[in-house]
Formats: sequence, C-alpha cells, structure tokens
Amino acid sequence: MPTSRTSSADTGVVRSRYSDLSLGVRPTLSDGDFLVEFEPTSSLLDLIHLEEALGDLLGVEVDVVSAGALLDRDDEIRRDALPL
Repeated sequence: MPTSRTSSADTGVVRSRYSDLSLGVRPTLSDGDFLVEFEPTSSLLDLIHLEEALGDLLGVEVDVVSAGALLDRDDEIRRDALPL
C-alpha cells in the first residue's frame, strides 16, 4: 500500500486523503478508489499519471478523484472515505 505522502514534483499531489483500500475495507483488491487533494497548479494529466502509477503499483484498476471536484451531493463519498 502506498503511503499517504506522494512526491508533488512527480504527481502534483498535496497529499492522498482517502482510499477504500485502507486496512481491509476491501476484502479483495479488484480495484481501488482514491480521493486526493491536488496542488492548485495541477492538471488533469497529473490525475491521469497518478491513476496509472497507483494502478501499476497495486496491480489493480484505480480511480482517482480530486477532492476539489466533489459537490455538495457527494457527502456519501466524504462519509465513506477512510484516511490513509
């Protein structure tokens, strides 16, 4: 499992906030969802590169969502997320 600290120089990530792969939430590693805080200067390409890097590292399909992209209606995502 990657740590919650990722090099911002490589990915534009301030810090990884949450993952449903944390500590046994998922009994099998078929995929993973990450909620991430990106630096203000980050682009969509940074998100794509992070998604690919995490997928390669974990060996599963990964979805990365920017915390800044969440809407008020996304409270369920915030509530269900677990800190890394």
